[in-house]
Amino acid sequence: MGLHRERQSNDDHVEQAEERRLLFWTIFILDKAFAFTLGRAYMLPSFDCNTPTPDMSLHSVPVEGLSARIGVALIQERAYQILLASGNTHNNRTRQEAIVDVVDRLEGWMETHFASSDLSGGFVPGALDPTTQRALLYEYHTTRSIVLAHSMLPDAPNEVLASARNALSQLCPPSAQGSTLFSDPRCSW
Repeated sequence: MGLHRERQSNDDHVEQAEERRLLFWTIFILDKAFAFTLGRAYMLPSFDCNTPTPDMSLHSVPVEGLSARIGVALIQERAYQILLASGNTHNNRTRQEAIVDVVDRLEGWMETHFASSDLSGGFVPGALDPTTQRALLYEYHTTRSIVLAHSMLPDAPNEVLASARNALSQLCPPSAQGSTLFSDPRCSW
């Protein structure tokens, strides 16, 4: 299909070109999420793609958080290269430095897209709809927990657990009574 390459033809209508871009970036995001989460090779390396991001002002249906989702996908690609790629030749020290770099990138992504001091999953009023926010926070916390699980940092086990709980809390939001999956006395966490 060649969606990863921008066509230089003047034959495409603007709408068709934008639709191709949107389709490509959606596939790119899914490729990274599946590959990273399942520990499988990704199929669309970013170095081989030159498709620009879509101009969201041209779309009648907004795609919430597309740039944020692309940002997470690029961080997941980098984390995959460090942690899971075959032929990875990082020694322990270099690997730890690379892990710290990925965690720093995640924190920078969080600061960019969630301008809030509450990184545990609080919502930023007016920024994105709640469903999109939950999906993005789920991706953030899941990626963070997987990266830190490969780390030898002293507090990594506690950080992994905290990130995993935060990811799950995005899937299971608090009930009307304010209880969460983790505040249910029937669950022994």
